This record gives sequence, structure tokens and C-alpha cells, in this order.
Amino acid sequence: MLLCGLAGTVLEAQSPEQLAADSQRNAADTVNLSARYLEGQALSKIRLPVAPRLDPDGVMPSGSRIVLDKEAIKWATAETVAGLLLEIPGLYIWRGGWIGRPEYASYQGRGATSVEYFLDGLPVTPVGPDSVGIDPALLPLNLLDRVEIERWAGLLRVRLYTPRHDLASASTDILVGTGDGSFSRYGGRIEKRFRSGLGYALAADYWDALTEEAASSAAQQTNVWFQLSYLSGERWGLQYQYVMQSPNRAPYVTTAGDSIGAGVKGTRGDMQLRAFLKGGSGNLTRQADLVFSSTGWSGSDLSQRINGVGVVASWRKPTMSASVSGFLRSRWTNAEVRGTAGWAPSRLFSASLEAEWLAYDNSRSSRWVGARAGLALPYGFDLGGSARLGKVVAAPAIETNQAQNISDLTAALSWRRSWLSLTADVSQTSAFQALAPQPYLNVPGLATTPSTTWLSV
Repeated sequence: MLLCGLAGTVLEAQSPEQLAADSQRNAADTVNLSARYLEGQALSKIRLPVAPRLDPDGVMPSGSRIVLDKEAIKWATAETVAGLLLEIPGLYIWRGGWIGRPEYASYQGRGATSVEYFLDGLPVTPVGPDSVGIDPALLPLNLLDRVEIERWAGLLRVRLYTPRHDLASASTDILVGTGDGSFSRYGGRIEKRFRSGLGYALAADYWDALTEEAASSAAQQTNVWFQLSYLSGERWGLQYQYVMQSPNRAPYVTTAGDSIGAGVKGTRGDMQLRAFLKGGSGNLTRQADLVFSSTGWSGSDLSQRINGVGVVASWRKPTMSASVSGFLRSRWTNAEVRGTAGWAPSRLFSASLEAEWLAYDNSRSSRWVGARAGLALPYGFDLGGSARLGKVVAAPAIETNQAQNISDLTAALSWRRSWLSLTADVSQTSAFQALAPQPYLNVPGLATTPSTTWLSV
């Protein structure tokens, strides 16, 4: 009787009516992963309008610039923008020590101001502890999608562009890297456009370089890029963008105790808000932009801000182009006017003109005009030349820095194939008083560079 009672008790305890319902057992999967994958594949084939460049491409002679797209930037294996510039003949990088130290560029002996940087069409103005030049080691290379390098005698112009996502599907990237000396780098990016015209992008990049072969040389930096846009088709649109750089670079102190490089700690922010209108018919394209900009620095016991407003207009046909821009700014460069024109009447000949006028504090100004021309020769050869004449103020933020006369010429011969190109050029630059980058504590100044002939191959 006892055994029967126990058996009956066990059977009763396992009765299905007495078991608690398992809410997850045999539940249908509410997410169809195959359908989501196919949806993403379909969206990746839908192209949507994007905001045009603030400085759209104009007609220029062959060899006037070097263009590096996203894939070329990756294959260059450069850690900084300065690393991309090392391939330019006549350019010297002021660099010493481990990763994270200053990397100012000097082109053809004209110091820290011989290289101009533009970010999405607007000039990158020196602010913060260094009011002379821009340190390309601090520019956010991993956040860029395209780099264009224009060469004049005595001047390099580096144009940096952030990505323009043109697909209905989202795009994401994750970066995790490490290297020698415990160097580490982390980053991520997400970009998305909607058929309604809205779009957003957010990216961040952080790197950390510990002290290496010195008593002090550690450096870290955080870069952030945010963009929000609305496009009504290809006719008009609005775009807001903010780029932040936050370096934390310790002073460079050698093992002998000598301090040879200044440190920097702070945050730089570059904001631009633009409205564009685009039109035209047939082969003609017209574009007008209204731009508000603000550049600020906070850190190292210094706070600065430069606000600006301007208009950019461009006109383009297959064989002709023209553009003009005008800006007013709250500090140092009070007014700025730039203009370009290009003409290519045939496959054999092309030419372009460029002029700029910039007004600074204390009744100073820069004004110059430049011309380029190119001629296609048989057997893959090209002949080109350029000239730039005028006056230039190297460092507008330094009140005592006055305009200097420039008279620079270049002639180049190149041979190009799909797999190889060779170029030889000769340049003549006028005498120039260059300025030393400010972070180098043991370089108080530079001697005047005399009139020089440069030959590069």
C-alpha cells in the first residue's frame, strides 16, 4: 500500500495539468533574419541624392592635383595626414620621436604656412596655442573619405573631405588596432540616409601612444564627426556638420632632461551649417551655397573662437567652369574673396586661373593671381606650367607679420600610362621669410629662404 501511494504521488506530480507553462518552448521566431538580410541587400542597390561639395570640381590642367580616394588612403598605410604628404617632392616633415609628436610640413623652404588645409571646402584656420600653422598630425585622417593635393610653386593646398553616404542601406565600420610600443587605436562609424531626404552620420576615432625612447612623450587624441542633413531631391538641401579634435600631448622631454617640444591639451571644434541650391539644364550645372561657420579652441589656458558667414557660387559645363566665394569672419581674416575659372577647348589643351584677396587686421592683406596651362603631347607625354604672382601675409594672427612679395613659376613634363607615371618639374620661387612651427621650443626662428630653383623627379 505504501509503494502504491508513493507511485500515485509521483505520477500526480508529473501530470501535464500541473506543469507550469514554458513561455519560450516552441515559440515562433518573431525575427525573420533571411527577410532582413534580403531587405538590406535591396536597400544597398538604391542610390539617394547627397549634398554636393561646397567646392565642386572645376576644369584644371592635367597634373594640377593628386587625388586620393578612400581606398588609396587605406593603401597608403599612413597614420596621419602628414604621412600622405611625404610623397610630394620638395616637402619636408618636421617630425621627431614616437607617434603623436608634431608633424608640421614645410614645402620648398617656406615653413609652417607653406601648406594650406581645407576641410569640406572651408579653410582650417590656426587657433589655440599655435597661431602660425596647422599640425597635420592632429587632423582626423581616419574620418576622411577623400584627399586632394594641389601643387603650386611655394604652396601646397590640401583639401580634406568627409564621407558622403549615397545608399538607402546603413553603413557601419568598427576599428580596433594595436602596434609597437603599446600603440592602440579604436574607432567606429555609422551613416544612414532615408528616402524622405533625412540623413545622419556619426563617427569617432581614438588613439593612444605611450612614452617611447624619452622621459616624456605620451599622446592621446579623440576625434568626432557628426553630420545631419535634409535634401529635397537634388535641387536644394540643408546640412549641419561638426568636427571635434581633442588632443592630449605631453611635453617632449628627452632622457637627458631637455624639453624640446611643447605639449598641448584642449579641444578644437569646427562647425559648418550650409544651405545649397542646385540647378541647370543639359550639360550646365549651377550651384549656390550660403554658409555659416564657427571654429573654436578651449584648453591650455586659452579660449578662442572665429565665426564666419559667406556665399559660394559655381558654374560648370563639360569644358568650362567658374566659381566665386566671399566670406566675412570675426577674427584675423576679416574678409575673403576667392575666384577660379577653367577652360578646356580640346583634349589637347586646358588652362585655369585663380585669384584671391584676403583682408586682415591692421590694414594688411594678401592678394595674388595664379595661372595654369597644360598641353597633351604624343606618346603619353604632357607638358604643363604654372605661375603665381602677388603678395602674401604668412601669419595673419601675428600683428607684426607683414605681406611679402611672391613670384613663383613651375614647368613640368610627365609621361603617363595606366600602370605607371613619371614626372619631372623645375620650379623657381622668390625669396621668403618663413616662420617656424611654435611647438618646437629650440627653434626660435628660420632664416630667410633666398630665391631658389627646385628640380624634382
